[in-house]
Amino acid sequence: MQQRQTAYKLWIANILYSPYTKTTEEFSSHYITFNSIQISRVNLIGNVIETFINAEKTHASLTLDDGSSTIRVRAFKEDTKLFSPITMGDLVMVIGKIKEY
Repeated sequence: MQQRQTAYKLWIANILYSPYTKTTEEFSSHYITFNSIQISRVNLIGNVIETFINAEKTHASLTLDDGSSTIRVRAFKEDTKLFSPITMGDLVMVIGKIKEY
């Protein structure tokens, strides 16, 4: 069984202003390079400033603000139910993969 990659604690601005690399290998994760480290999973803490769940509940998003910048966190299909109890102003911790949309 493959072990999960480390989820690094970063400021949102560190994510947004770090170079993003899309990998071409089938099972490799996309990543950013921050302080010479390839990071594909992050651990963020921020205030929710916007929420969205579509009518079909197949797509949901949160916009997080940690004081350095903002970023959108997305969930799809059955994972959208995790966003249902969250409202604007909530403080949340999110662990997830870095992707470019």
